[in-house]
Formats: sequence, C-alpha cells, structure tokens
Amino acid sequence: MLTKYLMNINYFLLAATMLLSILFIAFVVFHSGLEKWNRKQRWNKVVTNKTREIKISKQEVNNPEMGHPLNEDEIENFLQTLDPSLLAGIENIILTNRLDYMNISYFGSYSPFRSFHTEEGATINLYPLEMEGDLYKYYAPISITRRLGPNNNFPTNEAFYFLLEKDVAKQEMLFTLGHEIAHSYYYIKDQVLFGEELELQCDQFSRGLGCQSLIFDNYFSESNPLYRAGVRIGYIHELNKKTISQRS
Repeated sequence: MLTKYLMNINYFLLAATMLLSILFIAFVVFHSGLEKWNRKQRWNKVVTNKTREIKISKQEVNNPEMGHPLNEDEIENFLQTLDPSLLAGIENIILTNRLDYMNISYFGSYSPFRSFHTEEGATINLYPLEMEGDLYKYYAPISITRRLGPNNNFPTNEAFYFLLEKDVAKQEMLFTLGHEIAHSYYYIKDQVLFGEELELQCDQFSRGLGCQSLIFDNYFSESNPLYRAGVRIGYIHELNKKTISQRS
C-alpha cells in the first residue's frame, strides 16, 4: 500500500515537473514572440512617420582653437554607403558646438525623438576637436594611459593627447557618427539609451559599418608620441621605461 502511494506521488511530481517545464517553455516562446512583434511595430511606426531626407547642417564654431575635421558633403557620402533602414528615425545631423558641461572627449551625442507617432525625428550632434595649428587633438582614453602603469610620480590621470592629421581625425569622427547611428538603431529596437554594455555594442556596430577608431589601434598609440599642455611627453614605451626607472 505504501509503495503504491509513493509511486503515485512520484507520478504526480513527474507530471507536475513536466507541466511546469511546458509552461516555462511556452512563456519563453510567447515572450520572445511578443518582443519580436513589439520591435516590428516600433520599426513600422518609425518607417511610417519619420522616413525622410536627413538634414545635415553646420554651425559656426565659437572657439577659434577648435574645428570640425568633417564637412557636410563627407557626411552625406558616408550615409550613402549605408543601408537606408539603419538611418530610419534620424532627422538631423548637426556639426555643432559642444555644450559647456561636456567633457572634451565627447565627440558626439544622440538625442532621440520624443514619440514613435509624431513626425519629429532624432538628432545626432558631432562636436569639434581642439587644434594645434593644422593638427587635431585626440585625448588618450583611459585604456591607453592605463598602460603607463600605476605610479605616484607619473600623472596618468592628466589629459594626454595625440596630434592627428586631418584624414585620421575624419576617420575618428566617422566612427563617432557610426556609433551614434547605432544608438538610434538600438533605441528603436530596444528603447534603451544608456549603459556600458550598450556603449560597447554601439562601438562594435560602428566597426561593422567599416569605421575605425584609434581606441582599438594599439599600433598607432605605440608609434605616435603623447602630448600634454602643448609639450611633447614621449612615446608610451619610453614613458613605461621612465616609470620603471623611477621605481628602482
């Protein structure tokens, strides 16, 4: 009698487990299907309400020591190489002045549209770079200066920069434009604007468009000298040797 009772309990537990598994799989499939449907609806609304010619404009730079390496025609030529669906929802691309509160390392920003239903589209802003003569300053990211090593005698937290020829600066700004286009894509797709993971996705998206950034170019950072406050500091490998000698 007890054995039969235990067997019935086992059958019940097995049936309950199978039922819960089926319900879980059904929930996952339903949720995935619902999200795909929602994404399709969002794309349809954008294509219906916001598909128009992108306006590219340039504002006068209010600082004579700054400049835009890109111009409107070069942006237009770049856009023509892309799948038009990636540009859905973008209304303006503006070469404009950086806002006062923005860090100099901010090359661009994305301002999303306010509603999927209105005709108002999104705006991408591209900001000027500081200049020394005809060269453009590219401030070294933490990923580069970190390689100088931790040393109290060496100010790795200060603003180091490379000097770029115009063609290289253009490549960097096109990478930024690709990054901001990715923000537009992911905003429509997932309605997400912020997050470290999103920034990495946007970088990869831009690279997938064929854009290049010095942040991924170890050869450039090793073969070009760093500057600080108008003074040539030296190559990274030289600075590494300096920090080692200071420790010994």
